[in-house]
Amino acid sequence: MIPTTSPSAMATPYVAPVLSVVDTTVVPNSIHSDSSHSVNNPQNTPQMFTTRQIKEIESKLLYDYVHAMPYVDRKYFITKVVDECKVPRRHFYNWQDGYSRIPTFAKKIIESIVGYTMFEATIGM
Repeated sequence: MIPTTSPSAMATPYVAPVLSVVDTTVVPNSIHSDSSHSVNNPQNTPQMFTTRQIKEIESKLLYDYVHAMPYVDRKYFITKVVDECKVPRRHFYNWQDGYSRIPTFAKKIIESIVGYTMFEATIGM
């Protein structure tokens, strides 16, 4: 039996997703609760991300954006990013899959193509 879809389900327009960045609220240090450790880790300092965490955040944002668009648009978007960044296509896929960090110059180019600030919490880290 061939599955059928209604015509109204096929005619939905593409809307770019609005992606949010990770919550950067300060989490109190519960391991060292005595006052002798408060000098090394005051609770009013912002939480710093490790390189691995930054890489995961960036790749998730890029992956979600790219895979929310139709295949044809995705292909053109990737080609445009690769051409403007002057990098091999495999670099883009490494960024998207979280195998390497996205360089700052590439983040700015991707944001200019996308049209909004996508990596606002991780630029400059």
